[in-house]
Amino acid sequence: MSDEMVVEQTDNKYKMSKKILFLNFMVFFAPIILFVIQILFTGTLSPERMLEFSKEWKFGIYFLCSFFFPGIMFVFFQKKFNTFDGSEESIIKVNKEAKMYTSISIFWPILFNLVLPAIALESSSVKLTITIILQAFGSICLVSLFFYIKFLQVFESYLSFLPLRKEFCGMSMRTRFIVVSFFCTTGVLIVTIAPLLVVENIKNVTGFVLSKCMPLGILGIITAILDLHAQISGTKQRLFTIKNVTDAIAEGDYSLDEILVTSRDEFGLLTNNLNYLVSNTRKLINNIKKSVEISHEATENLEKNISGSSIHIRQVVDNVSMVKNEMINQSAGVEETHATVGQISKNIQQLNNNIETQAASVTQASAAIEQMVANIRSVTDILSKNTETVKQLDFAAMEGQKTVENAVMVSKRIFEESEGLLEASAIIKHIAEQTNMLAMNAAIEAAHAGEAGKGFAVVADEIRKLAEDSSTQSLAITSRLKDLGISINDVTENTQEVEKHFAKIYEYAQSVQNQEAIIMRAMQEQTEGSGQVLEAMHEISDITTSVKDGSSVMLQGSKEISVEMGKISDVTTIITHSVNKMSDDSAFINDALVNVNEATQQASQVVKDLKKNVSVFKV
Repeated sequence: MSDEMVVEQTDNKYKMSKKILFLNFMVFFAPIILFVIQILFTGTLSPERMLEFSKEWKFGIYFLCSFFFPGIMFVFFQKKFNTFDGSEESIIKVNKEAKMYTSISIFWPILFNLVLPAIALESSSVKLTITIILQAFGSICLVSLFFYIKFLQVFESYLSFLPLRKEFCGMSMRTRFIVVSFFCTTGVLIVTIAPLLVVENIKNVTGFVLSKCMPLGILGIITAILDLHAQISGTKQRLFTIKNVTDAIAEGDYSLDEILVTSRDEFGLLTNNLNYLVSNTRKLINNIKKSVEISHEATENLEKNISGSSIHIRQVVDNVSMVKNEMINQSAGVEETHATVGQISKNIQQLNNNIETQAASVTQASAAIEQMVANIRSVTDILSKNTETVKQLDFAAMEGQKTVENAVMVSKRIFEESEGLLEASAIIKHIAEQTNMLAMNAAIEAAHAGEAGKGFAVVADEIRKLAEDSSTQSLAITSRLKDLGISINDVTENTQEVEKHFAKIYEYAQSVQNQEAIIMRAMQEQTEGSGQVLEAMHEISDITTSVKDGSSVMLQGSKEISVEMGKISDVTTIITHSVNKMSDDSAFINDALVNVNEATQQASQVVKDLKKNVSVFKV
């Protein structure tokens, strides 16, 4: 607290310093000293008259008023100031009372020192009365002004606890200098010129001016200089305080304590504004420092995360490239599988046509055997009479043998074709296993890709299901083909057996003419054999029908497999396109991360520079 900070706070009571009371008292009482000096020095009143005046009750009243009135005001306003509680209403009220205190402290001394001396003297001379009043006013202008300036400076320092509002400011600095200059000039002129009003009884006016007026004028000038110095020193001290603050601010030091408002004028408002500036700037710098620290940490974390993300993105790009290559290979395999399945479908179609031909041949053979049985029975009845019929039988036997030989060849061909289908079925199964393996690998890579591979995981699962279905169909086809091979083998064996029988029929037909009895017995046996052959042919016919049905089913299955492989080919194309797009997007993301990393490094450098610049400020 400075010398002028004369406020003490005890139990929320703001106590004024006795210095304020003393200076206020001097505002009232000090002009009397200069007034008496002027009266006695100029001879306006004689010492005897002054002594008589000092003994009168009027002077006593004047003296008591001048002596006690400052104390009464001090006590009264001290109680008013002690009611300050910081509320808005209290701020307005105490500001008004402070302004009233300063106004009374200047107007009442003028009233006491002008009116009371004139009333007390009761001079019959108008000039003498005017001279006394002017000399009293001159004393007020010079002496009271000095103590009032000091009083105002100390009292305004005391009011530092009271928030200053613009509407409660006192006189502006410009007005104060004008008023001080006016009172100083007026006081010097009045003190110098007032004695001349009673110069009529003086013979040597020039000597009176030189001996009386000039010394008083010099004294007035000295007092006026003291008044101006008091005003200027107060202003200088306030300017010095503000300069220290602005110098510290210019150096970036905002760790200043709040400046106390020690004047109720522009300097007070300026001090208020400086306090607001320092406070708000301190908060702003603190916030900037905190933001810079947070930004610095964030940029460091972001830089680390970007570096880690770049590594992961590069891994993702590598994985996508690998998946892309695998999908290209898979696409080629699917295309080959699709072509193979198409070829298998064509072979099955040809097999189905052959089976239909075989069925027709078996039907014809069955009809021929039935006709042969009928002929044998007819031959048994008319064998003795119809040699020509035996020849025809011989011819029919030869034709039957050729037909059976054709049937054997067809059966062998069907058997060989069925073995080819078994190999095709094994190829389909192998393709299904490879597709299933690729689907599993794709699902694993999709899981590695995270959110970006969810769609690809669904497609991989569908490929896996299709591969399982293909494997199941391949097993069914293999089973059916094995059954077909067994049936064809049985047909071949039975056909070979029939061929042997036809050979015997041919031998019997050759020797029928020489051995009718034997032929008759043989024909009877042949009749029985023909019945068995007929039953065998019926069985062959049934088996051929089953093979035909199985072939139709295989043909339909091969068509469905071809359709599904076409779908797999389309899906593989879509997946390949998606993987290509993923590869392009991954490359774009990688480039974007590189740009973000560069931007983060630049932002980190900016934050470091900002942090370095902000560290200059002290808060």
